[in-house]
Amino acid sequence: MSEMMDQDKELSPFLTRYYAGLGRNLLFLIGYVQTEMEI
Repeated sequence: MSEMMDQDKELSPFLTRYYAGLGRNLLFLIGYVQTEMEI
């Protein structure tokens, strides 16, 4: 049980960074598509 908790602690910073990067990329793509559509 404690081993699983340790693994989770190691994984969470990586996952948060990964999802934060995904969110930024999605926002960038959406903004890019919107500007392309307006032109």
